[in-house]
Amino acid sequence: MASKGLRTAFHHRAGQYLNPALGFLASIWVTHAILRCFLLFRKDAFGFPFVGKPDWYIFHAFAIDDLWITLWSLPFLILLMATRFLQWKKAAQGIFAALMFFHGTILLFTVADHETLRFMGMHLDLSMLATYGNASAGREVVTFVASDASVPYLSFLLFFACVPVAGLLYFRYFRNRFWTRNKIWNPLPLWIFGGCAVFSFVFLNFIWTGGFRMLKLRAFPATVMASLGSQHRKSSMIPLGELSREFQTQWQREQGDSTFVFPDTSYPFYKVPRVDSIVKPKKPVNFILILMESHRGVNVGYLKPFGATVDATPVMDSLARGKAHAWTRFACSGIPTINALMSVHLSILQHPSRYIASDFALLRHRAFTNVLGRHGYRTHFFSAADPSWDGQVPWLRQWYQGITYDRSRETDGAMFQDMAKWMKDSLSTKSPFMVTAMTKTNHYPFNFEPGVKKLAHGATLQEKMIATMQYTDASVGHFLESISHEPWYENTVILLLADHGFPLSEHGSSTIGFGLYNESVWIPFLMIGNQLRMGSPALHDYPASQVDIAPTVLALAGICESNHFIGHDLFRPATGKNSMSYLVRSEQGSLETGFRISDDSVVYFRLHGPIGMAPREQGNEIFNTISDRQERKNEIIGKGKAVYDSLQPYLKHIADLNTYVVEANALWPDTSVELPKATSPLH
Repeated sequence: MASKGLRTAFHHRAGQYLNPALGFLASIWVTHAILRCFLLFRKDAFGFPFVGKPDWYIFHAFAIDDLWITLWSLPFLILLMATRFLQWKKAAQGIFAALMFFHGTILLFTVADHETLRFMGMHLDLSMLATYGNASAGREVVTFVASDASVPYLSFLLFFACVPVAGLLYFRYFRNRFWTRNKIWNPLPLWIFGGCAVFSFVFLNFIWTGGFRMLKLRAFPATVMASLGSQHRKSSMIPLGELSREFQTQWQREQGDSTFVFPDTSYPFYKVPRVDSIVKPKKPVNFILILMESHRGVNVGYLKPFGATVDATPVMDSLARGKAHAWTRFACSGIPTINALMSVHLSILQHPSRYIASDFALLRHRAFTNVLGRHGYRTHFFSAADPSWDGQVPWLRQWYQGITYDRSRETDGAMFQDMAKWMKDSLSTKSPFMVTAMTKTNHYPFNFEPGVKKLAHGATLQEKMIATMQYTDASVGHFLESISHEPWYENTVILLLADHGFPLSEHGSSTIGFGLYNESVWIPFLMIGNQLRMGSPALHDYPASQVDIAPTVLALAGICESNHFIGHDLFRPATGKNSMSYLVRSEQGSLETGFRISDDSVVYFRLHGPIGMAPREQGNEIFNTISDRQERKNEIIGKGKAVYDSLQPYLKHIADLNTYVVEANALWPDTSVELPKATSPLH
């Protein structure tokens, strides 16, 4: 009788809050289900399907949400039952309130996570929050949401409505349905709740598994935990010595000589010059570096013979025809802009899952602009976009002696006018300079600005991008013309390149960096100058990338000293031999290189594959980039498989090594530790 009375008391007391809590969790799950439908069955921010087969994702999404809601709510439910059984009424009410607050907060972050996926193809993790979580970024977010090609401003509606909808579902429906007013507890809701969780687990792990779906549909709490795990990962578990020697051997093979040696595998990228083999120019060389927002190679006219489909750059095209050195297989090394800036200045790859700019602020490094500054160069950075919005400012302050950004001139034409005036007023032939500019106008959503060609209402993103690229191209032309008569111009080398490309659903999606395909990775690169070491203007058809900018600039400046650059001087005698370009992002990477099939014939391949534990969404792919620059015919089951199998391990190894170097702060040696002096090309 005592046992029965105790059980009755437990049912009565604990059930008074347990069933309402289960009803609340049911309303939370339904709200998440609604949000999942808005994610999977709605177009992405650029007007293309978010996923090709939403019916293959939706049931996994429902099961994932059911499982994480159950697991993360268990502590609350257990405490709720205990406090209520002990008749700690106020404590039980507090726990119930905490449960509601927790899930309400997660709902808000879930909407933000979903919209980040739609716009950027990546989850909203701690690294991204640290990089873009500022007031400057907020202004850009409003612009993006207003230009959403699915339903403008719907993102805001979902954000502000999700919590009220969950509350309405609970108070108007589930609270009564779950027998909350009964004096005797009914265990049926608990059995239903637990049974659904068990079924979800079995469904996800045994009935219909799918590693990539699990990654793409990952709930926000799981993203946070994965981000925390990444920040505390012991990357030293890699075979450091083996990977270091592999990279250093490949670097020397591409370099073609033994000018540099690697003194210590603890700092895999750090190298010192054996001899100063660089011929110093008679006069110090000036440099102007122009980084053009989203200028993808497939829209560049001079690249049409190599696979481009659109001509939106008449100024660059005229320069490429006999006036400049032009590269036909140039790739970005970082996506998006902040990662490209890191790669250009530090000559390293981006971290595959975290932002170096925000997560590794204390990384020891020597940007090429730092080196120029120590050699008497005046360095300055101009930007048409607010450099605060993606965390550029702390790094730019380290790299440049001055930064100029003005909110009143956020168009490329206005920025270049300001930049030209500053250069005419501030620079002379007495001291060399390095001036960098970052454009903005050709940025999503490619909106009309004064000077941009007006388009009819309803113009496609492709048409809008062509118009903004033409505007930026013309702005560059006006700038170059305006400074061409300055006394220092003849001794100035000008570098024109993009920060990254931009997909427009050529392979099924327009989220930036999707698949790391040609439209995202292939970018134009021109160098204009009369330096003897550069030789006559020419077209260079071999793989190169943004990591080659830093060593090339220093070589042209006649500076040869210790560095951590993984790239190469593009005017070295061995240029083109064994050259590679590679990029890593999230759980995937891409690599392009040539295979010599005869003394005078080389076939270039670009492979795409996983670099982590998760499979790549599109599977393993390899393309012949001579006959198939648009990457339409996957040769993984044909003659390209042997090439893929030979290159994929190196792609993964360079990704692992780059990740180690960044996470272990092993890019530049600790000055308090003396390194051994190397006496051979490899230590």
